[in-house]
Amino acid sequence: MNACIRSTELTAEHYELEVMAYKHDYNELIEQEYKLLVPSDAINIIQRGGTIFKTRRCEDSHTKLGGIAAVSNLHNLHIDIL
Repeated sequence: MNACIRSTELTAEHYELEVMAYKHDYNELIEQEYKLLVPSDAINIIQRGGTIFKTRRCEDSHTKLGGIAAVSNLHNLHIDIL
């Protein structure tokens, strides 16, 4: 997963795009807790195991209200790719 994150960040940097990171998956997407990734965040992450996002399960992502909140938050931030 870290290799994918690094690849995404480097590609976004090349095309002058921003990458927003939601640590712990959908919980932070629903709660609007995000961070703008910068190239320095992707340095040396390939050697680490797992993922730098420390993923976990989110019960709210399985509810209609959780889904609506997540979509609304993405829309408000003009995020068009998840």
